[in-house]
Amino acid sequence: MRSQFQKTISQSLVLIFGLWLFTFLVLALAQLDSGSSCGWQFPKWFGCVLHAHENLAAGLIGAAGALFAAWIAWTAVQRQLKEQERQARIVERAYISGGGGYPICIGDDGARHTDKTKFVLTVENYGKTRGTVTAYAVEVCDWADLPSQPAYLEPGYSPTPFNGTYPPGGRTLPITSKKVPPSASNPIAYGRLWYKDVYDKYHFSFILPLETPHDHNSLVGISEAYTSST
Repeated sequence: MRSQFQKTISQSLVLIFGLWLFTFLVLALAQLDSGSSCGWQFPKWFGCVLHAHENLAAGLIGAAGALFAAWIAWTAVQRQLKEQERQARIVERAYISGGGGYPICIGDDGARHTDKTKFVLTVENYGKTRGTVTAYAVEVCDWADLPSQPAYLEPGYSPTPFNGTYPPGGRTLPITSKKVPPSASNPIAYGRLWYKDVYDKYHFSFILPLETPHDHNSLVGISEAYTSST
């Protein structure tokens, strides 16, 4: 927004200078053809020419003012259209989120069993536009071993390439699974999804305590990079 304002100011100054220069040149040509006694000492010459060609000068200044006002109005309309387009993108874009948990299966006894040996990464699109996941990163470790910054931000880390397109609607679908370290008494799963839609590219980050997925009190104070999303 600031760069756009600076650009508008720069364009305004250039336009003002151009209009002033055009007015000066027209009056100078009129002065040459008139043969009046105005000397060429500036700025006295300019005042003399304005007086000698006041009708022409008034017309030029009025036209320049009208052109400048029209340009100001045009730039305001353009800014409004760009803002409306930006707001439309925010409303209409894809919003893909990731998460997951332990997989649950139905055993031979008909009961639900939780498999705590692995974490299943899931994805959903709760936006209004189709989104395509282009890569993902998922890690599982014990809470005591959680790094200060996500591993996927380390130099040389390569996320897993992926190509899955998800329509809007919010249906949760699995992507992959990650083994839970047997030594992890308090396992934490974290990761990031990189995705795109027709408008732009984005990312979604998540971190989940697997034993208490609905209680995030233990995550207070961690790096914001673990939950960074665009």
